[in-house]
Amino acid sequence: AGTGEAAIAAVAGGHYDLVLMDVTLPDIDGLEATRRIRALPGQAGRIPIIGVSGRSSEDDIRKARAAGMTDYLTKPVRPAALAEALARAFA
Repeated sequence: AGTGEAAIAAVAGGHYDLVLMDVTLPDIDGLEATRRIRALPGQAGRIPIIGVSGRSSEDDIRKARAAGMTDYLTKPVRPAALAEALARAFA
């Protein structure tokens, strides 16, 4: 999905196993999109969400977790880091 609103709609209407959420999006940011996904009923609201951002401060990570992100990766994303995050999401 190219926007936060589109991501929310996709999760609400689709059958996904996981969301990779860019924190910086053109309409609402990934943090707000995550909050709105977490407010969805049923399994959609519990989907694992891995945030992806170029921001790497402890405050950025704290905000992502507070928004409901399951995990957080900084860009550039290393394949090994993504694999580890996926393993944690489905553990």
